[in-house]
Formats: sequence, structure tokens, C-alpha cells
Amino acid sequence: MNRGFCCNVSPIGLGCLDAEEPDCAMEATVNLNAVIARHTTFAFDDATPLAAAGIESLAMLRLAVEVAASEDAEIDASALVSLRTVGDLKRWLGDLASDGTAAAGAA
Repeated sequence: MNRGFCCNVSPIGLGCLDAEEPDCAMEATVNLNAVIARHTTFAFDDATPLAAAGIESLAMLRLAVEVAASEDAEIDASALVSLRTVGDLKRWLGDLASDGTAAAGAA
């Protein structure tokens, strides 16, 4: 039962990783936005194309390393090619943060 806080907290500061808890899902989204914002040069929302936000491939790799669930997480760099918007990137990073893998089909 959720009592206003989440107990399944990411060790890297992404907040709660329990998608079943509404408060946790909101917390994780807010924190992913903050993490992504550190690597952008322009304002963005989920529909913003990555290039328009100033996010290039190197920044995406840095983000992946930053949010990976573990040091041994597998990052499918070829999946980066299929990411088009900030929303795509957030979903991909969320998968990577929660289970340590982000495959090309995840986006």
C-alpha cells in the first residue's frame, strides 16, 4: 500500500521504479525529465524531436550510462538510431533503468 512515498527507489536517483504505483510513475517521469534536461540545449516535451532538443548520439549514450540499472547493463547502441523524440528516449531510458536492458524494440 502506498502511503505517499515509494519504497522501490532507484539507486541512481531516478526515484521510484514501481510502475504499478501512480505516485511512483509520476516521480520517475519528473526525474527522467530532469536527467534529460542536463543534456539538452533547448526546451523540450515528449513530442520534441531529439535534434530539436539538442540531444545528439553522444548525449544519448551518456544518458544511458547515467541511468543504467547496473554497471553490467547492456546498452544496445543500435537502438539509438530508432529513437526520434524525447518521449521515445524516455521510454528507452525507463526500460534501461528498470531492468538493465534496452533493446531496439523497446522504443
